[in-house]
Amino acid sequence: MNGKIMDERVTNLEKLAESLAPVPARMEAVEGRLGDVDKRLGTVETRLGIVESQIVQLRTEMRGEFSAVRGEMADGLAGVRGELADGFAAVRAEMADGFATGRVELAQGLSGLREEFRADIAAQGRELAGQILAGQRETRVLHEEVIRRLGLIGEGRRPEG
Repeated sequence: MNGKIMDERVTNLEKLAESLAPVPARMEAVEGRLGDVDKRLGTVETRLGIVESQIVQLRTEMRGEFSAVRGEMADGLAGVRGELADGFAAVRAEMADGFATGRVELAQGLSGLREEFRADIAAQGRELAGQILAGQRETRVLHEEVIRRLGLIGEGRRPEG
C-alpha cells in the first residue's frame, strides 16, 4: 500500500509540476507589465509634479489678483463715498439756501399781509366809527322827536306823523 500511495503522490506532484511549468513565463510577462507600470507611474509622477507647481503658481497669481481687486474695490468705494458726501453736502447747501430764500419770501409775504390786515382793520374801524356816528345822530334825532311829541302830548295836542 505504501507503494500505491507513493505512486499517487508522485503522479499528483508531476501534475502539479506540469501545471506550474507556465508560471515562469507568466512571471516574466507580469514583470514586463510591471516595468511598463513603473514607467507610466514615473510619467504620472512627473506630470503630477508639473500640475502641482502650476497649482502653486496659480494660487500665487490668484492671491495677488484678489488683493489687487480688493484694493481697487476699496479705492472705488472710497471714491463713491467721497462723491456721495460731496453730493449730500451740495444738496444740504441747496436746501439751506432754499429754506433761507423761502423764509425771506415768507417774511415778506407775512409783512405784506400784516400791512393789508392793518389797512383793512383801520378801514373797518373808520367804517364802524362812521356807522356809530350815524347811529348816534339818528338816535339823537329820534330822541328829539320823542321829546317833541311828548311836549305836544303834554299840551294836549295830537302829534302828527
